[in-house]
Amino acid sequence: MSNMDIEIPMFEDKAALLRPDRDALAADTQNIYLVLDAENRRVGVTTLTEAAREGTSVEVPANKQFRVRLPDKVDASRLADWVTARADLLEAIFDGCSLDWAKSEVRWQLDKQGRSALKQLKAEARGEELPRHEYQLWEAGQWLHALEEEVAERTGRRQEGPRGELGTLADEVKARARGEGVLLYGTEEAIRSALA
Repeated sequence: MSNMDIEIPMFEDKAALLRPDRDALAADTQNIYLVLDAENRRVGVTTLTEAAREGTSVEVPANKQFRVRLPDKVDASRLADWVTARADLLEAIFDGCSLDWAKSEVRWQLDKQGRSALKQLKAEARGEELPRHEYQLWEAGQWLHALEEEVAERTGRRQEGPRGELGTLADEVKARARGEGVLLYGTEEAIRSALA
C-alpha cells in the first residue's frame, strides 16, 4: 500500500457522515461516496448535495475520480479500517487506470482487472460486511412537535440571549433524541418557530 494514500479521517462519531440534504424537497440524507482519485492514487470520502449528484457522473467524471456509493448509515468510525482492508482491490483499480485520449473528451478508463475490482468494491460497499449504524436523521421540527408543551414551559415562550435558554434547551433536545437513535438538524430554528 506504499503507493496509495487512504485519506479517510478516524471519525469518533459513527454517524459523522449522516447529514441532511438541504437541497432535497423532503428531509433526506446526502449521498456518501468513497472517492478514488486515480491520478494521485488517493482514497477519500465525501458527501454530495443534490446539485452535485446531478451535475457530475458518479462513474468516471472528468476530474479523474471514480466514486463508489456507500449506504447512508455507514459507520464512519469504522470506515477507514474497512477501506484499508480492501487495499488489494484499490490497488487493482489504480493499477488498471489509464487515460483514454482516443475520444473527444479525455477520461480515465479501466482495464478488465480494474473494472472487476471496481465492481467487487461496489458490491462489498452494498454488502453486509460494511459496518453500519442505526441512527435516523430527522428535521428537529418533527421531533419537537411532541415536545411543544415542554418547550413553552421551559422557555416561558421567550428567547433569552443569542443562545441562553434556547441554546441549552436545543442541546438537551439533541441529546435526548440521540439517546433514542435520532440525529436532529435545525433544532434552534425549530424551537424559535415553535415559540413564534
